[in-house]
Amino acid sequence: MRDENISITESVIRIGVGILIFVLGYRITDFVGRYESGGYPRSSFYNFVFRFHNAIQIICFFVGFILFFTGVTRFSPLKKILSLRK
Repeated sequence: MRDENISITESVIRIGVGILIFVLGYRITDFVGRYESGGYPRSSFYNFVFRFHNAIQIICFFVGFILFFTGVTRFSPLKKILSLRK
């Protein structure tokens, strides 16, 4: 028996959110191209995303992959560690 500590509903939600975050990280590249060509108005939020798009992209890829992987395997090490401390 595998050690599963995530329900099926939580697993499906993790897979969906993980895919969405991963795609968001991929779409930041399109945002940067449109921002440089004047497709978006100049604002502090857009400027922040433009300046740190590489870091934001890496974070989105990492978080999306972790959520997707824990959803597919139905095991979360962090959840297991927190349940041992109770």
